Amino acid sequence: MGTKLKALAVVIGLMLLPLGQWPLSAILFLYATSGLFLRGLRRGRPKSVSGAATPQDQGAQAATAIGFKRGLAHPVRRISAVVFLGVSVVAFSQGGTFSPLLFGGVGVILLLWGMPLFRLGNFGSLQPVGESILLKRSLDPFHWFAVAEMKLATRHVGKALGGIDETLLVTIAEDGPSIFVVARTTSATLGGAEESLLARFRELARVSAPLGAYLLPVDSGAVAKLLPGSGEPTQLDSSGWPSSLSTTDYDQLVIEARRGGFVHAVGAYRKTDASKAEASSILPRASQELSRPSLVWEVFQELGKKVQWPKPDGYTTFLAGMFATEGEAIGGRVSEAGSSGSPQEVLVQSLGTPAVQVSRAQLRAIARIYS
Repeated sequence: MGTKLKALAVVIGLMLLPLGQWPLSAILFLYATSGLFLRGLRRGRPKSVSGAATPQDQGAQAATAIGFKRGLAHPVRRISAVVFLGVSVVAFSQGGTFSPLLFGGVGVILLLWGMPLFRLGNFGSLQPVGESILLKRSLDPFHWFAVAEMKLATRHVGKALGGIDETLLVTIAEDGPSIFVVARTTSATLGGAEESLLARFRELARVSAPLGAYLLPVDSGAVAKLLPGSGEPTQLDSSGWPSSLSTTDYDQLVIEARRGGFVHAVGAYRKTDASKAEASSILPRASQELSRPSLVWEVFQELGKKVQWPKPDGYTTFLAGMFATEGEAIGGRVSEAGSSGSPQEVLVQSLGTPAVQVSRAQLRAIARIYS
């Protein structure tokens, strides 16, 4: 019944166009395509699972192969976009003033909806915000980002990161792999963005720190040095997922994790000479969507066959000391350990841990995350 009503709305809308009743036509056309927008908004939401799975169900799920979704746009959306663009041309030929812009705008939105360029917060390259851990896009004043490196004090990496429902980046370099967490928020002001991102890192630290994984916020000016630019995309073998993670040659892996400890999309990249020159101003995308979500611990268990996770270093013990002294005054948790030689950086230690050098922006962020 709903489909017939929408088809009737399109027919009536087309009939009203020659009569100059384009506002009514616009309302009817928007009603006919409203389902496309709702499906697009619901597309990224994970489905809730109720009840316990039986052994038979678990066996059936294990037998189901995990593949990658195709990145093509919804065919109905494309057809609707062409229809709106055609109606815009007809309205223009009839001498319309506002109707061609309205119908043409809707057609362009439908055509670009879901494409990487059209996703909110994806306009322009990432730019550091001075004396902070925040980054923002050059052409977008409302979306803000922050990067934190994951310092490990455990061999059970998948278990420790199972509750991180943000974008995870794994970089593979000659001196060993590194894991980064990318958080994002929407705000009209710098202060609001900083408060939101630090609160988000605080939530993640409460989940991962008890399991031996500590968040070290990265100074915005150092992000480009730690993260190589997105290079040449490398396709992972869908038939061999997740074993393709340990058998494919790549230098960077992007993991899109969501609530519940599930991975919904991944992206693998190989370094190129051009990516080194870009200074990592572009956040790589997880371009391959999984047909069935995979667990975070499965992904890192497979990655453990390819790389040797780094051992705890001075930053790890410093963060562990900050986590162990949560609730105490900052003066009793952090002490100066000498001069760093830079006015923007300090040399500090906690509970007698080895001295580490951090920027003042990093230290402020660490104190608020582990407070």
